[in-house]
Amino acid sequence: TLWQSIIPTLIGVFVSGLSGYAIAKLKFPCRGAIFTFLIATMMIPGTITMVSSYMLYDTIGWTNGPLPLIIPGLFGSASNVFFMRQYFEGVPDELLDAAKIDGLGNFTTYLFIALPVSVPVFVSLSLLSFISHYNAYLSPLLYLGDNSKFYTLQIMLKSLMSLYKNDWNIILSACVVSILPLMLLYLFTQNFFIKGISISSGLKG
Repeated sequence: TLWQSIIPTLIGVFVSGLSGYAIAKLKFPCRGAIFTFLIATMMIPGTITMVSSYMLYDTIGWTNGPLPLIIPGLFGSASNVFFMRQYFEGVPDELLDAAKIDGLGNFTTYLFIALPVSVPVFVSLSLLSFISHYNAYLSPLLYLGDNSKFYTLQIMLKSLMSLYKNDWNIILSACVVSILPLMLLYLFTQNFFIKGISISSGLKG
């Protein structure tokens, strides 16, 4: 569960930051149209594309394995791009122009200037993305099939409910253990999380 959640979280948030930075600060044709289309995809429920996604992954041989749970997440998400774009809109252009005068290109400006000043937003989005992957149940149930070697924690909790139908002590103990990583993660990142949400939403913490 951890490696199926951490890999798409870290890479996906980084890629979303690249996209958000490009849309906010780089000038290229159809920038507004691309951003509008990206936001429009947020209104499409994931269940609508589930059948076609399964057929695609089954055709290329990805079903009964973790690839459908990891690879799509590496390209980021529309919601994360939106939040990153909103944040980078508030980064002064003078700061980025000064970096370019010093010889930095677009990618190095993002890597050494924009990324360090946006750590709270990256931490908060990483936390939200990790929780989303960690708590996922329908997608692992659909794509992993009978391959129990890659079963996630949420599927195993469901299996425990079937195995120990009347023993609620075991079931509830397993639920507490499954929640502990998220509680510890939030405990150590709550300051970054609150600050990141405040910055992204325009609120003052």
